[in-house]
Amino acid sequence: LAKKMSFVPQAFTAGEIADFYKACLAARQTQIDYAQTLFDLWHRIWPDLGAGWDPAPYDPGDKELTLDPQVRWEQQYFQRSFDLKPKRLRANLWLFLTPSSPSGSEIELGCTLLQGTKWLLKKGSMPDGWSWDKDNEGFQFAADVAVSDNGLDLAPFAEAAHRAVSFIADFGRE
Repeated sequence: LAKKMSFVPQAFTAGEIADFYKACLAARQTQIDYAQTLFDLWHRIWPDLGAGWDPAPYDPGDKELTLDPQVRWEQQYFQRSFDLKPKRLRANLWLFLTPSSPSGSEIELGCTLLQGTKWLLKKGSMPDGWSWDKDNEGFQFAADVAVSDNGLDLAPFAEAAHRAVSFIADFGRE
């Protein structure tokens, strides 16, 4: 879906051209549906950080903070960032889908916290169930996705996200 076409045969019938554009539209719709699913999962799992934390502006040039469905499709994660301006804090909260888990699908949550350019989260201080993510200087939580009678069981992820948000919010109260 993300590849550019370098060569398209010149001899198309009118019907083939129409079919080609319908296929392009279906491919784009797939990316948009995927991006919406990522956002829906992120929104259902991550709780609000609380008073004073404002969403960081989305930036189309920043792969972490763009809403572009093609980028979300390629990167397979959704992130939102929040600023607590009086303390110069920025919390980054993300959700990553891992479709190649041995048991099917896995959701990975992650978070980082910065004050200006200083990384505040430290190895060894993670909330229960979280591990250190050395690549991102933050915490990560990953588990297989279970299916319940009502659809996906997101409770373990929502509980883990709540623990991480409580941990982050404590920095804003200090």
